[in-house]
Amino acid sequence: MLNIPHLIIEEGEKAAVIGPSGSGKTTLLNILSGIIIAENGTVEFDGNRLNTMNDSELRNLRINQIGFVFQDFKLLEYLLVLSENVSSDRM
Repeated sequence: MLNIPHLIIEEGEKAAVIGPSGSGKTTLLNILSGIIIAENGTVEFDGNRLNTMNDSELRNLRINQIGFVFQDFKLLEYLLVLSENVSSDRM
């Protein structure tokens, strides 16, 4: 179980999430980005409580305000990387 009583990362501040395998790093990042909704407590991003946002709002938050590279991302092998796997409206 991930237990973080209080965490604030200010705008412009850099933070690293480090720890051994299985310590909750990926879970924390998924909660902070709204991919997973926390079962308890409050998670706010830029003044918005993530647990009150719908899927569309969370998706827009991730697209416009969060840079996220998945550890196990998958490109579709039969598509060209830049023109078909990466959305051109974000390049």
